[in-house]
Amino acid sequence: MLKNEKLDFATGERRGDKRRDLEVTARAHSFEMRPYRVQVSNLSRNGCQLDASIRSKVDGQLYLDFAGLPLIGARIVWMDDYYAGCEFVNPLTEAEFQILIQSDWRSGIH
Repeated sequence: MLKNEKLDFATGERRGDKRRDLEVTARAHSFEMRPYRVQVSNLSRNGCQLDASIRSKVDGQLYLDFAGLPLIGARIVWMDDYYAGCEFVNPLTEAEFQILIQSDWRSGIH
């Protein structure tokens, strides 16, 4: 992905990543501050879209803590007034992706 290139979470990335709109809460960890909650609204195996409450900047590093999974390293690749796009340091496995999809609070599966 080119620097400053925005991920298109509505239509998917050029690579044809499988994407999923969802509502999942995670805890974001960074070296600068205490962990805080973020809402994930879109997910692929290579990254996710978070709400704009993210307390970092473009190219900032953070770790996402999803219930039931080890910490997931991510880099913020874009931000606007409402959302931030993150690219995972290591892509999610299919099993990890499925766990997160099943934790979508809208699905009634908890």
